[in-house]
Amino acid sequence: MPLHNGYWLDETGTYYLISGTWDQFLQRMSHTIQSPIYCTFLWVVFHTIGPHELILRLPSVVAMALAAYWLYRFASEAIHPDVGKLALVTFVAMPDVAQLSFQARPYSLLIAAVAAAAFYFHRWLNSGARSAGYACVLAMAVAFYGHVAGGLIGAVFLAVIIRLFVFEGKRFHWIHISVGLSLFMLLIVPVFPYYLAAAREAATYSFSGSPSSLALISASPAVEPLASLLVGLCTLVLFVSRLTWRPLPVTNATVAFIALWLFLPPFVLLVISKVTPAKLFVPRYYSLVTPAAAILIGLLVSLLKNQWHRLALITIIVLTLTVRSWSIGVWPKVWGIDWRMTSHQLLAQSYAPQTPVFLRTGFVEAKSMTRLEKKEYREFILSPISLYPFPGTVRALPDSPDSQFDAYMATLTNDLARQNMFVVVADDHWVEWFRKRFLGSFQERTLPTVQRISIVEFRRTTPADLPPIPSRPKP
Repeated sequence: MPLHNGYWLDETGTYYLISGTWDQFLQRMSHTIQSPIYCTFLWVVFHTIGPHELILRLPSVVAMALAAYWLYRFASEAIHPDVGKLALVTFVAMPDVAQLSFQARPYSLLIAAVAAAAFYFHRWLNSGARSAGYACVLAMAVAFYGHVAGGLIGAVFLAVIIRLFVFEGKRFHWIHISVGLSLFMLLIVPVFPYYLAAAREAATYSFSGSPSSLALISASPAVEPLASLLVGLCTLVLFVSRLTWRPLPVTNATVAFIALWLFLPPFVLLVISKVTPAKLFVPRYYSLVTPAAAILIGLLVSLLKNQWHRLALITIIVLTLTVRSWSIGVWPKVWGIDWRMTSHQLLAQSYAPQTPVFLRTGFVEAKSMTRLEKKEYREFILSPISLYPFPGTVRALPDSPDSQFDAYMATLTNDLARQNMFVVVADDHWVEWFRKRFLGSFQERTLPTVQRISIVEFRRTTPADLPPIPSRPKP
Protein backbone atom coordinates (compact mmCIF):
# COMPACT_ATOMS: atom_id res chain seq x y z
CA MET A 1 0.00 0.00 0.00
CA PRO A 2 1.26 3.51 -0.79
CA LEU A 3 0.92 4.67 2.81
CA HIS A 4 4.12 6.69 2.48
CA ASN A 5 2.93 8.84 -0.45
CA GLY A 6 1.78 12.41 -0.08
CA TYR A 7 -1.92 13.16 0.19
CA TRP A 8 -4.18 13.53 -2.82
CA LEU A 9 -6.64 16.43 -2.92
CA ASP A 10 -9.49 15.12 -0.75
CA GLU A 11 -7.04 13.89 1.87
CA THR A 12 -5.59 17.39 2.19
CA GLY A 13 -9.15 18.56 2.86
CA THR A 14 -9.39 16.02 5.66
CA TYR A 15 -6.10 17.24 7.08
CA TYR A 16 -7.19 20.88 6.99
CA LEU A 17 -10.44 20.09 8.82
CA ILE A 18 -8.82 18.14 11.66
CA SER A 19 -5.63 20.17 12.10
CA GLY A 20 -7.16 22.95 14.19
CA THR A 21 -8.61 23.14 17.67
CA TRP A 22 -11.98 21.55 18.48
CA ASP A 23 -13.76 24.87 17.95
CA GLN A 24 -11.97 25.35 14.64
CA PHE A 25 -12.87 21.80 13.66
CA LEU A 26 -16.57 22.39 14.28
CA GLN A 27 -16.44 25.68 12.40
CA ARG A 28 -14.62 24.18 9.43
CA MET A 29 -17.00 21.21 9.28
CA SER A 30 -19.91 23.62 9.07
CA HIS A 31 -18.46 25.18 5.90
CA THR A 32 -18.19 21.97 3.89
CA ILE A 33 -19.76 18.53 3.59
CA GLN A 34 -17.64 15.75 5.10
CA SER A 35 -18.08 12.54 7.09
CA PRO A 36 -18.94 13.60 10.65
CA ILE A 37 -18.02 10.37 12.42
CA TYR A 38 -14.84 9.74 10.44
CA CYS A 39 -13.50 13.29 10.73
CA THR A 40 -14.29 13.40 14.45
CA PHE A 41 -12.39 10.15 15.02
CA LEU A 42 -9.47 11.34 12.91
CA TRP A 43 -9.38 14.66 14.82
CA VAL A 44 -8.81 12.60 18.00
CA VAL A 45 -6.08 10.55 16.29
CA PHE A 46 -4.41 13.72 14.97
CA HIS A 47 -4.28 15.40 18.38
CA THR A 48 -3.40 12.32 20.46
CA ILE A 49 -1.05 10.30 18.25
CA GLY A 50 0.27 12.55 15.50
CA PRO A 51 -0.26 14.15 12.09
CA HIS A 52 1.90 11.94 9.86
CA GLU A 53 0.32 10.52 6.68
CA LEU A 54 0.94 6.96 7.84
CA ILE A 55 -0.81 7.54 11.16
CA LEU A 56 -3.86 9.20 9.62
CA ARG A 57 -4.19 6.48 6.97
CA LEU A 58 -3.94 3.48 9.30
CA PRO A 59 -7.56 3.77 10.53
CA SER A 60 -8.71 3.19 6.94
CA VAL A 61 -6.53 0.08 6.71
CA VAL A 62 -8.04 -1.24 9.95
CA ALA A 63 -11.57 -0.42 8.79
CA MET A 64 -11.05 -2.27 5.49
CA ALA A 65 -9.72 -5.26 7.41
CA LEU A 66 -12.93 -5.21 9.45
CA ALA A 67 -14.91 -5.02 6.23
CA ALA A 68 -13.15 -8.16 5.00
CA TYR A 69 -13.95 -9.88 8.31
CA TRP A 70 -17.68 -9.07 8.17
CA LEU A 71 -17.82 -10.05 4.51
CA TYR A 72 -16.30 -13.44 5.36
CA ARG A 73 -18.75 -13.92 8.23
CA PHE A 74 -21.72 -13.02 6.04
CA ALA A 75 -20.76 -15.25 3.09
CA SER A 76 -19.83 -18.19 5.34
CA GLU A 77 -23.07 -18.04 7.30
CA ALA A 78 -25.42 -17.14 4.45
CA ILE A 79 -24.00 -19.55 1.84
CA HIS A 80 -20.99 -21.75 2.68
CA PRO A 81 -17.56 -21.37 4.36
CA ASP A 82 -15.88 -22.06 1.01
CA VAL A 83 -17.70 -19.08 -0.47
CA GLY A 84 -16.59 -16.97 2.48
CA LYS A 85 -12.93 -17.79 1.88
CA LEU A 86 -13.16 -17.20 -1.87
CA ALA A 87 -15.04 -13.93 -1.39
CA LEU A 88 -12.45 -12.78 1.16
CA VAL A 89 -9.43 -13.19 -1.13
CA THR A 90 -11.35 -11.66 -4.05
CA PHE A 91 -12.29 -8.65 -1.93
CA VAL A 92 -8.72 -8.03 -0.81
CA ALA A 93 -7.49 -8.12 -4.43
CA MET A 94 -10.16 -5.81 -5.89
CA PRO A 95 -8.77 -2.53 -7.30
CA ASP A 96 -11.35 -0.36 -5.50
CA VAL A 97 -10.47 -1.95 -2.17
CA ALA A 98 -6.75 -1.58 -2.83
CA GLN A 99 -7.18 2.14 -3.51
CA LEU A 100 -9.68 3.06 -0.79
CA SER A 101 -7.97 1.12 1.98
CA PHE A 102 -4.96 3.46 2.25
CA GLN A 103 -6.71 6.81 2.00
CA ALA A 104 -7.40 9.20 4.85
CA ARG A 105 -11.02 9.24 3.71
CA PRO A 106 -14.20 7.66 5.13
CA TYR A 107 -14.90 5.01 2.48
CA SER A 108 -13.24 2.10 4.29
CA LEU A 109 -15.37 2.88 7.33
CA LEU A 110 -18.46 3.04 5.10
CA ILE A 111 -17.75 -0.38 3.58
CA ALA A 112 -17.01 -1.94 6.99
CA ALA A 113 -20.20 -0.59 8.56
CA VAL A 114 -22.32 -1.76 5.61
CA ALA A 115 -20.75 -5.25 5.67
CA ALA A 116 -21.43 -5.51 9.42
CA ALA A 117 -25.01 -4.32 8.92
CA ALA A 118 -25.56 -6.92 6.19
CA PHE A 119 -24.23 -9.71 8.41
CA TYR A 120 -26.48 -8.82 11.34
CA PHE A 121 -29.48 -8.20 9.07
CA HIS A 122 -29.13 -11.67 7.58
CA ARG A 123 -28.79 -13.18 11.05
CA TRP A 124 -31.91 -11.31 12.20
CA LEU A 125 -33.84 -12.55 9.15
CA ASN A 126 -33.03 -16.17 9.95
CA SER A 127 -33.11 -16.16 13.74
CA GLY A 128 -35.24 -13.19 14.70
CA ALA A 129 -32.73 -12.38 17.45
CA ARG A 130 -33.29 -8.89 18.78
CA SER A 131 -29.60 -8.48 19.54
CA ALA A 132 -28.83 -9.00 15.85
CA GLY A 133 -31.50 -6.48 14.92
CA TYR A 134 -30.11 -3.84 17.28
CA ALA A 135 -26.57 -4.49 16.00
CA CYS A 136 -27.83 -4.07 12.43
CA VAL A 137 -29.47 -0.74 13.27
CA LEU A 138 -26.31 0.51 14.99
CA ALA A 139 -24.13 -0.49 12.02
CA MET A 140 -26.58 1.23 9.63
CA ALA A 141 -26.32 4.43 11.67
CA VAL A 142 -22.51 4.28 11.59
CA ALA A 143 -22.67 3.81 7.81
CA PHE A 144 -24.93 6.87 7.47
CA TYR A 145 -22.67 8.97 9.68
CA GLY A 146 -19.73 7.71 7.62
CA HIS A 147 -21.25 8.87 4.33
CA VAL A 148 -24.72 9.94 3.28
CA ALA A 149 -24.76 7.13 0.70
CA GLY A 150 -24.50 4.66 3.58
CA GLY A 151 -28.20 5.16 4.18
CA LEU A 152 -28.89 3.26 0.96
CA ILE A 153 -28.16 -0.05 2.67
CA GLY A 154 -31.41 0.57 4.53
CA ALA A 155 -33.20 0.68 1.17
CA VAL A 156 -31.61 -2.68 0.32
CA PHE A 157 -32.84 -4.21 3.58
CA LEU A 158 -36.33 -2.81 3.03
CA ALA A 159 -36.43 -4.26 -0.49
CA VAL A 160 -35.34 -7.67 0.87
CA ILE A 161 -38.09 -7.60 3.48
CA ILE A 162 -40.75 -6.63 0.94
CA ARG A 163 -39.61 -9.36 -1.45
CA LEU A 164 -39.71 -12.04 1.26
CA PHE A 165 -43.14 -10.90 2.39
CA VAL A 166 -44.69 -10.66 -1.09
CA PHE A 167 -43.08 -13.53 -2.98
CA GLU A 168 -42.21 -16.04 -0.27
CA GLY A 169 -44.93 -15.30 2.26
CA LYS A 170 -42.51 -14.81 5.12
CA ARG A 171 -44.13 -13.42 8.24
CA PHE A 172 -42.48 -10.56 10.10
CA HIS A 173 -43.02 -8.95 13.46
CA TRP A 174 -43.85 -5.56 12.03
CA ILE A 175 -43.73 -3.99 15.47
CA HIS A 176 -40.09 -5.06 15.79
CA ILE A 177 -39.35 -3.60 12.35
CA SER A 178 -41.07 -0.35 13.33
CA VAL A 179 -39.03 -0.18 16.53
CA GLY A 180 -35.80 -0.77 14.59
CA LEU A 181 -36.70 1.88 12.03
CA SER A 182 -37.61 4.36 14.78
CA LEU A 183 -34.35 3.66 16.58
CA PHE A 184 -32.40 4.24 13.35
CA MET A 185 -34.20 7.54 12.72
CA LEU A 186 -33.51 8.59 16.30
CA LEU A 187 -29.81 7.81 15.94
CA ILE A 188 -29.42 9.85 12.74
CA VAL A 189 -31.37 12.90 13.93
CA PRO A 190 -28.20 14.81 14.98
CA VAL A 191 -26.58 14.49 11.54
CA PHE A 192 -29.68 14.87 9.41
CA PRO A 193 -29.70 18.71 9.36
CA TYR A 194 -26.04 18.68 8.31
CA TYR A 195 -26.78 16.50 5.29
CA LEU A 196 -29.97 18.43 4.52
CA ALA A 197 -28.03 21.71 4.38
CA ALA A 198 -25.59 20.12 1.94
CA ALA A 199 -28.48 18.86 -0.19
CA ARG A 200 -29.68 22.44 -0.67
CA GLU A 201 -26.31 23.21 -2.27
CA ALA A 202 -26.14 20.03 -4.33
CA ALA A 203 -25.17 21.87 -7.50
CA THR A 204 -22.14 23.40 -5.77
CA TYR A 205 -20.88 20.10 -4.40
CA SER A 206 -21.40 18.14 -7.62
CA PHE A 207 -18.29 17.60 -9.73
CA SER A 208 -19.36 14.89 -12.19
CA GLY A 209 -21.81 15.01 -15.06
CA SER A 210 -25.05 13.12 -15.60
CA PRO A 211 -24.21 9.44 -16.16
CA SER A 212 -25.58 7.29 -18.96
CA SER A 213 -27.91 4.43 -18.08
CA LEU A 214 -25.25 1.95 -19.24
CA ALA A 215 -22.97 3.20 -16.47
CA LEU A 216 -25.03 1.13 -14.03
CA ILE A 217 -23.39 -1.94 -15.56
CA SER A 218 -20.12 -0.61 -16.98
CA ALA A 219 -19.11 1.22 -13.78
CA SER A 220 -20.13 -1.57 -11.40
CA PRO A 221 -17.41 -2.82 -9.02
CA ALA A 222 -18.31 -6.33 -10.21
CA VAL A 223 -17.15 -5.72 -13.80
CA GLU A 224 -13.41 -6.22 -13.26
CA PRO A 225 -13.78 -9.30 -11.02
CA LEU A 226 -16.20 -10.84 -13.53
CA ALA A 227 -13.75 -10.13 -16.36
CA SER A 228 -11.01 -11.80 -14.32
CA LEU A 229 -13.33 -14.75 -13.74
CA LEU A 230 -13.86 -15.05 -17.50
CA VAL A 231 -10.10 -14.93 -18.11
CA GLY A 232 -9.62 -17.64 -15.51
CA LEU A 233 -12.28 -19.90 -17.01
CA CYS A 234 -10.83 -19.51 -20.50
CA THR A 235 -7.38 -20.39 -19.14
CA LEU A 236 -8.72 -23.47 -17.34
CA VAL A 237 -10.46 -24.69 -20.48
CA LEU A 238 -7.10 -24.68 -22.27
CA PHE A 239 -5.55 -27.04 -19.71
CA VAL A 240 -8.48 -29.02 -18.31
CA SER A 241 -10.40 -31.42 -20.51
CA ARG A 242 -13.65 -31.17 -18.55
CA LEU A 243 -14.94 -28.85 -15.86
CA THR A 244 -17.52 -30.30 -13.48
CA TRP A 245 -19.94 -28.27 -11.40
CA ARG A 246 -21.71 -28.73 -8.09
CA PRO A 247 -24.85 -27.25 -6.56
CA LEU A 248 -24.54 -25.10 -3.47
CA PRO A 249 -27.03 -24.80 -0.61
CA VAL A 250 -27.82 -21.19 -1.43
CA THR A 251 -31.41 -19.98 -1.25
CA ASN A 252 -33.18 -17.73 -3.71
CA ALA A 253 -33.58 -15.23 -0.90
CA THR A 254 -29.80 -15.02 -0.41
CA VAL A 255 -29.17 -14.63 -4.14
CA ALA A 256 -31.79 -11.85 -4.29
CA PHE A 257 -30.20 -10.19 -1.25
CA ILE A 258 -26.77 -10.13 -2.91
CA ALA A 259 -28.25 -8.86 -6.21
CA LEU A 260 -30.16 -6.05 -4.47
CA TRP A 261 -27.07 -5.11 -2.48
CA LEU A 262 -25.00 -4.99 -5.67
CA PHE A 263 -27.38 -3.04 -7.92
CA LEU A 264 -29.89 -1.04 -5.84
CA PRO A 265 -27.53 1.61 -4.30
CA PRO A 266 -25.85 2.50 -7.65
CA PHE A 267 -29.27 2.55 -9.32
CA VAL A 268 -30.66 5.02 -6.77
CA LEU A 269 -27.59 7.27 -7.11
CA LEU A 270 -27.85 7.09 -10.92
CA VAL A 271 -31.51 8.17 -10.82
CA ILE A 272 -30.70 11.01 -8.41
CA SER A 273 -27.89 12.14 -10.71
CA LYS A 274 -30.22 12.19 -13.70
CA VAL A 275 -33.20 14.01 -12.19
CA THR A 276 -31.59 16.36 -9.64
CA PRO A 277 -28.58 18.72 -9.51
CA ALA A 278 -26.89 16.30 -7.08
CA LYS A 279 -24.48 14.29 -9.24
CA LEU A 280 -23.82 11.46 -6.80
CA PHE A 281 -23.09 8.63 -9.23
CA VAL A 282 -19.42 8.44 -8.24
CA PRO A 283 -17.66 5.06 -7.80
CA ARG A 284 -16.37 5.77 -4.31
CA TYR A 285 -19.86 6.91 -3.22
CA TYR A 286 -21.33 3.51 -4.07
CA SER A 287 -18.27 1.58 -2.88
CA LEU A 288 -20.58 0.09 -0.23
CA VAL A 289 -21.49 -2.57 -2.84
CA THR A 290 -17.94 -3.94 -3.22
CA PRO A 291 -18.52 -6.72 -0.63
CA ALA A 292 -21.51 -7.92 -2.66
CA ALA A 293 -19.35 -8.05 -5.80
CA ALA A 294 -16.73 -10.14 -3.98
CA ILE A 295 -19.41 -12.51 -2.62
CA LEU A 296 -20.79 -12.95 -6.14
CA ILE A 297 -17.36 -13.99 -7.41
CA GLY A 298 -16.85 -16.34 -4.46
CA LEU A 299 -20.23 -17.92 -5.16
CA LEU A 300 -19.50 -18.44 -8.87
CA VAL A 301 -16.03 -19.90 -8.27
CA SER A 302 -17.31 -22.28 -5.61
CA LEU A 303 -19.66 -23.85 -8.17
CA LEU A 304 -16.65 -25.76 -9.55
CA LYS A 305 -16.69 -29.25 -8.08
CA ASN A 306 -12.96 -29.98 -8.17
CA GLN A 307 -11.11 -28.14 -5.38
CA TRP A 308 -7.93 -27.86 -7.46
CA HIS A 309 -9.91 -26.24 -10.27
CA ARG A 310 -11.36 -23.80 -7.72
CA LEU A 311 -7.89 -23.04 -6.42
CA ALA A 312 -6.52 -22.47 -9.92
CA LEU A 313 -9.44 -20.24 -10.90
CA ILE A 314 -9.31 -18.06 -7.78
CA THR A 315 -5.53 -17.76 -8.16
CA ILE A 316 -5.93 -16.42 -11.71
CA ILE A 317 -8.64 -14.02 -10.55
CA VAL A 318 -6.54 -12.70 -7.66
CA LEU A 319 -3.43 -12.31 -9.81
CA THR A 320 -5.37 -10.51 -12.54
CA LEU A 321 -7.00 -8.13 -10.06
CA THR A 322 -3.70 -7.57 -8.24
CA VAL A 323 -1.91 -6.60 -11.46
CA ARG A 324 -4.81 -4.27 -12.23
CA SER A 325 -4.56 -2.72 -8.75
CA TRP A 326 -0.82 -2.38 -8.33
CA SER A 327 0.51 -2.49 -11.90
CA ILE A 328 4.28 -3.07 -11.95
CA GLY A 329 5.11 -0.66 -9.15
CA VAL A 330 5.64 -1.71 -5.56
CA TRP A 331 4.16 1.62 -4.49
CA PRO A 332 1.22 2.61 -6.72
CA LYS A 333 0.44 6.27 -7.20
CA VAL A 334 -2.30 7.99 -5.24
CA TRP A 335 -5.42 9.21 -6.97
CA GLY A 336 -4.96 12.55 -8.68
CA ILE A 337 -2.08 14.74 -7.56
CA ASP A 338 0.48 13.96 -4.87
CA TRP A 339 0.55 17.39 -3.22
CA ARG A 340 3.67 16.69 -1.18
CA MET A 341 5.58 16.00 -4.37
CA THR A 342 4.21 19.19 -5.91
CA SER A 343 5.23 21.18 -2.83
CA HIS A 344 8.78 19.79 -2.90
CA GLN A 345 9.16 20.63 -6.57
CA LEU A 346 8.08 24.23 -6.02
CA LEU A 347 10.23 24.71 -2.92
CA ALA A 348 13.25 23.52 -4.88
CA GLN A 349 12.90 26.55 -7.18
CA SER A 350 13.73 29.05 -4.40
CA TYR A 351 11.13 31.62 -5.39
CA ALA A 352 11.12 34.99 -3.63
CA PRO A 353 8.55 35.34 -0.82
CA GLN A 354 6.56 37.95 -2.79
CA THR A 355 6.27 35.80 -5.94
CA PRO A 356 2.58 35.32 -6.87
CA VAL A 357 1.66 31.62 -7.15
CA PHE A 358 -1.73 31.03 -8.76
CA LEU A 359 -3.10 27.69 -7.62
CA ARG A 360 -6.05 25.65 -8.84
CA THR A 361 -6.56 22.78 -6.42
CA GLY A 362 -9.68 21.19 -7.90
CA PHE A 363 -12.11 21.47 -4.98
CA VAL A 364 -15.69 21.95 -6.16
CA GLU A 365 -16.09 24.87 -3.76
CA ALA A 366 -13.98 26.90 -6.23
CA LYS A 367 -16.92 26.82 -8.65
CA SER A 368 -18.73 29.35 -6.47
CA MET A 369 -17.84 33.02 -6.66
CA THR A 370 -19.34 33.56 -3.22
CA ARG A 371 -17.11 30.93 -1.66
CA LEU A 372 -13.97 32.15 -3.35
CA GLU A 373 -14.51 35.58 -1.83
CA LYS A 374 -15.02 34.29 1.72
CA LYS A 375 -11.91 33.55 3.78
CA GLU A 376 -13.30 30.45 5.52
CA TYR A 377 -14.12 28.75 2.21
CA ARG A 378 -10.96 29.96 0.48
CA GLU A 379 -8.85 28.36 3.21
CA PHE A 380 -10.53 25.02 2.53
CA ILE A 381 -10.02 25.43 -1.23
CA LEU A 382 -6.31 25.90 -0.48
CA SER A 383 -6.17 22.87 1.84
CA PRO A 384 -3.01 21.42 0.21
CA ILE A 385 -0.88 24.31 1.51
CA SER A 386 -2.14 23.80 5.08
CA LEU A 387 0.08 20.71 5.17
CA TYR A 388 2.54 21.11 2.31
CA PRO A 389 3.96 24.65 2.16
CA PHE A 390 4.22 26.48 -1.13
CA PRO A 391 6.74 29.26 -1.81
CA GLY A 392 5.67 32.78 -2.63
CA THR A 393 2.19 34.22 -2.10
CA VAL A 394 -0.48 31.65 -3.00
CA ARG A 395 -3.65 32.90 -4.69
CA ALA A 396 -6.69 30.68 -5.19
CA LEU A 397 -7.87 30.22 -8.76
CA PRO A 398 -11.49 29.42 -9.60
CA ASP A 399 -12.30 25.94 -10.80
CA SER A 400 -12.33 27.05 -14.45
CA PRO A 401 -11.63 30.28 -16.39
CA ASP A 402 -15.29 31.11 -16.99
CA SER A 403 -16.51 34.62 -17.64
CA GLN A 404 -18.34 34.73 -14.29
CA PHE A 405 -14.93 35.01 -12.62
CA ASP A 406 -13.62 37.90 -14.76
CA ALA A 407 -13.98 40.50 -12.01
CA TYR A 408 -12.37 38.20 -9.46
CA MET A 409 -9.44 37.48 -11.78
CA ALA A 410 -8.99 41.15 -12.60
CA THR A 411 -8.50 41.83 -8.89
CA LEU A 412 -6.30 38.77 -8.43
CA THR A 413 -3.90 39.77 -11.25
CA ASN A 414 -3.99 43.56 -11.01
CA ASP A 415 -0.42 43.78 -9.66
CA LEU A 416 1.25 41.56 -12.29
CA ALA A 417 2.32 44.61 -14.28
CA ARG A 418 4.67 45.37 -11.39
CA GLN A 419 5.92 41.78 -10.91
CA ASN A 420 9.05 40.32 -12.47
CA MET A 421 7.65 36.80 -12.40
CA PHE A 422 4.72 34.68 -11.30
CA VAL A 423 3.90 30.96 -11.25
CA VAL A 424 0.79 29.09 -12.35
CA VAL A 425 0.04 25.70 -10.77
CA ALA A 426 -3.10 24.55 -12.54
CA ASP A 427 -4.54 22.61 -15.44
CA ASP A 428 -3.91 23.46 -19.10
CA HIS A 429 -7.04 25.63 -19.36
CA TRP A 430 -5.71 28.07 -16.80
CA VAL A 431 -2.20 28.02 -18.27
CA GLU A 432 -3.69 28.99 -21.63
CA TRP A 433 -5.71 31.76 -19.96
CA PHE A 434 -2.51 33.32 -18.58
CA ARG A 435 -0.68 32.85 -21.88
CA LYS A 436 -3.26 34.86 -23.81
CA ARG A 437 -3.04 37.77 -21.41
CA PHE A 438 0.59 37.95 -20.31
CA LEU A 439 2.82 36.17 -22.80
CA GLY A 440 3.61 39.45 -24.54
CA SER A 441 5.45 40.73 -21.46
CA PHE A 442 6.55 37.40 -19.97
CA GLN A 443 8.41 34.34 -21.14
CA GLU A 444 7.09 30.99 -19.93
CA ARG A 445 8.95 27.93 -18.73
CA THR A 446 7.14 24.70 -17.92
CA LEU A 447 8.69 22.66 -15.14
CA PRO A 448 8.92 18.92 -15.83
CA THR A 449 6.54 16.91 -13.64
CA VAL A 450 4.97 13.46 -13.56
CA GLN A 451 1.88 14.91 -11.92
CA ARG A 452 -1.43 15.57 -13.62
CA ILE A 453 -0.95 19.29 -13.17
CA SER A 454 1.09 21.94 -14.96
CA ILE A 455 3.67 24.11 -13.20
CA VAL A 456 4.53 27.07 -15.41
CA GLU A 457 6.82 30.00 -14.61
CA PHE A 458 6.20 33.36 -16.28
CA ARG A 459 9.32 35.58 -16.18
CA ARG A 460 9.22 39.16 -17.38
CA THR A 461 10.93 40.08 -20.66
CA THR A 462 9.98 43.79 -20.66
CA PRO A 463 10.55 46.28 -17.82
CA ALA A 464 7.95 46.19 -15.08
CA ASP A 465 5.64 49.16 -14.54
CA LEU A 466 7.12 50.30 -11.26
CA PRO A 467 5.52 53.16 -9.34
CA PRO A 468 7.40 56.46 -9.79
CA ILE A 469 9.85 57.44 -7.08
CA PRO A 470 8.70 60.69 -5.44
CA SER A 471 11.16 63.55 -5.99
CA ARG A 472 12.72 65.25 -3.03
CA PRO A 473 11.74 68.90 -2.49
CA LYS A 474 14.46 71.41 -3.22
CA PRO A 475 16.00 73.04 -0.15
